[in-house]
Amino acid sequence: MNNNQFKPAIGEEDVISLKNNSPDNVVMYNHTLKVRDILTYCISKILQVSSFNDLQKDGYKPRTQWINEGLECEVLNIGSDRWKKGKVRIKIALEFSPDESEIPEYESPLDEIRREMQNQS
Repeated sequence: MNNNQFKPAIGEEDVISLKNNSPDNVVMYNHTLKVRDILTYCISKILQVSSFNDLQKDGYKPRTQWINEGLECEVLNIGSDRWKKGKVRIKIALEFSPDESEIPEYESPLDEIRREMQNQS
């Protein structure tokens, strides 16, 4: 499978069913989850909170800057001779690559020929 076949076209309400042989059972013990739940789990682990709800508590609110408005920072890019001021934030995305290519199926072989002829004219 080629890396450029992965697409971030997964909605937060879509459901993913992981295979039982998934390494380390990454997301809790449940193999069928909404994308939103997987993203929430990953963010809570990165920000070192026991649950996403903890981020609403006063003591944890500064950590939400990592995922919302970003933190002020400076970046020194390779090949650059100066620092750039700006903000940095964490963004997590799940991507999907279908096993089968998404080639449209035609109702009959003639449908494909008709469409090709229309495109040529």
